[in-house]
Amino acid sequence: MLYRLAETLEGGDLSALKRLAIEFSSGRGPEEVALATLTETICDYVEVHASRDPEAVDV
Repeated sequence: MLYRLAETLEGGDLSALKRLAIEFSSGRGPEEVALATLTETICDYVEVHASRDPEAVDV
């Protein structure tokens, strides 16, 4: 799962990152919950900083 998160981040697609967060959040184990929280936090960070300076943020 962590590998998929890394690949998605490397791809730079915020939509794919959001879909991955949703997928992780549907899991029941502590790993899925932790990864969902981490992924959602990354999405929030990117959205906030992209709204301030769209050219400065690279996912």
